[in-house]
Amino acid sequence: MVTKSIPAERQDKKSPAMSTGWEEVAQALLRNAGLGIYIIHEGKFQYVNPVFQNLTGYTEEELLGKYSLDLVHSEDREMVRKKAIENLKSEKGSISYEYRLVKKNGEIIWVLEEVTSINYGGKRATVGSFMDITARKELEKAIGYSEKRYRTILESMEDAYFEIDLAGNFTFVNNAVCRDLGYSREELIGMNYKGYTAEEDIKSLFQAFNEVYRTGVPNRGVPWKSTLKDGSHGFGETSISPLRNSKGEIVGFCGITRDITERKQAEEALRQSKEKYRTVLDEIGDAYFEVDLKGNFTFVNDQMTQHLQYSKEELLGMNYRTFTVKEEIKNVYEVYNQVYRTGEPSLSFGHRVIRKDGTGGFSDVSISPLKNAKGEIFGFRGISRNITARKRLEEEREALLQEIRKINQKLEEANKELQDFVYIASHDLREPLRKISSFGTLLQDSLKGKLDEDQQENFEFMIDGARRMQDMIDALLTYCRLTTRAKPPEWVDLNKVIENLKKLELATMLDETRGVIHVPKPLPSVQADPSQMHQLFQNLIGNGLKFHKEGIPPEIIIRAYEVENNMIRIEVEDNGIGIDEKYHGQLFTMFKRLHPREQYEGTGIGLASCKKIVERHGGNIGIKSTPDKGSTFWLTLPRERYIKED
Repeated sequence: MVTKSIPAERQDKKSPAMSTGWEEVAQALLRNAGLGIYIIHEGKFQYVNPVFQNLTGYTEEELLGKYSLDLVHSEDREMVRKKAIENLKSEKGSISYEYRLVKKNGEIIWVLEEVTSINYGGKRATVGSFMDITARKELEKAIGYSEKRYRTILESMEDAYFEIDLAGNFTFVNNAVCRDLGYSREELIGMNYKGYTAEEDIKSLFQAFNEVYRTGVPNRGVPWKSTLKDGSHGFGETSISPLRNSKGEIVGFCGITRDITERKQAEEALRQSKEKYRTVLDEIGDAYFEVDLKGNFTFVNDQMTQHLQYSKEELLGMNYRTFTVKEEIKNVYEVYNQVYRTGEPSLSFGHRVIRKDGTGGFSDVSISPLKNAKGEIFGFRGISRNITARKRLEEEREALLQEIRKINQKLEEANKELQDFVYIASHDLREPLRKISSFGTLLQDSLKGKLDEDQQENFEFMIDGARRMQDMIDALLTYCRLTTRAKPPEWVDLNKVIENLKKLELATMLDETRGVIHVPKPLPSVQADPSQMHQLFQNLIGNGLKFHKEGIPPEIIIRAYEVENNMIRIEVEDNGIGIDEKYHGQLFTMFKRLHPREQYEGTGIGLASCKKIVERHGGNIGIKSTPDKGSTFWLTLPRERYIKED
């Protein structure tokens, strides 16, 4: 392209030889300089060099006569106009400024420009030069975003993170520092460490910073006492690391402080040990990582290396498939994909891993999306908590539970077989016993008057033994039927149960003993097996009527109370002979008798049946009793509960 030259008559008068030589040099510079150069008169382009044309995408013909501000981004035009005027009026020389330029194809680039005033054809004009700085601006933007990203991480840390200069003045603090010291961020920036350090620890803290400065080695786990804004004191442990400039020179310090005020005594031994805190992300107790959209590590902290047993160098660039159990790769992918699609974090998902040494481990992982300045997801960050030990315990616990279930199943099967055996055996024994009793009675009647006294007594013993055996078998069958013939639960009015017992099963016994049953307040209804509630109260009340004091009519009092967990406590109190405390633990054992059969009849199964009924309904049973002062049987029943399956 031929560049328009500046007419010779517009140049200062020089000797012909000099004029011709410098004109050629000037033309060469204008054509080949790496800067875009132009001349503007009355706001319009009068000259543009080839570089300017290339940078803007316009031809010389398109630019000449075009208003210069038409190429400036609409948001920057007013600024460019003011800067240009300021430059032309300045006595200090030209001033550079940056703005966005819109190329012919619509592309926006950043340029650095300078302008100055010249005499152009006897008229005042402006000459300007600029260069494309788009790449530099993009780099600055990337650096700014990177810094913002890590500042965000620092602000979200539970521990206090800070940066100070060599004089000990804060240059940066995160929210945790403000929280721990009670100052605002504005108050802290510029504050010297002596302003918030207890007087007795100022020297030791200075020595800690000085040691880091002299050696260049981080100093971790420095204990110190702080003075808060309100005058109170706190305690912390600080890890200090040097901050260096591009030349490697130490220009300040950064640190992590953990507030240990509430745990000072408990952590005294820990502070005296060699346990050291790490800086920035390595201070986090759990593993922290960042991955790109392909699932390759772009950052890991020390905890991640410890968990997976790889070095940081080995992990960076490694894909998650490398250390993920094969069966779970698809599941992990789906979790990451869901976070990418929704933009919402996944707070917790299980993840089985394979360490470098081939051993297995377990992680509880939370991930969040990483977004660029445009809000586009370009990767993920996550926290991975090592739960290997917990998983091992859970597996052992589950294995133990499985073993217990097997044992319980075997016990249930054995118990069922035993119940079946007892039921069948008892059932089959009833018929021969009835025959023994019946034929014995017939034989006794047919031999009446022919037997001597001993023979008559032997017959009576035989018949009575058969009868007692029959009673015991009946009681045993009743006990077995508590399980085999249990009915579905329904609402049972306990008041009606007591009234029915008075009129039917217990009527004869009440008449013979002149006993009475008192219910001071109406009893509640419970959800239970009706027949078993009937049997439960028949046994308990019958016990009170049977074991009464001689010559004193038995008196039974039944009360009920509401207790916690939606339970009902029922007490059946009598004024009978009472029971010594040493026998209380034996009362609910099957076939256990405390009195001779000649004194009190019974099979020894009644209270055992009561215990089974109550426990089947989810309650407990017990006794309070003193000899000669009566007994109180107490039991608890849920007001509403499905009966437990045996």
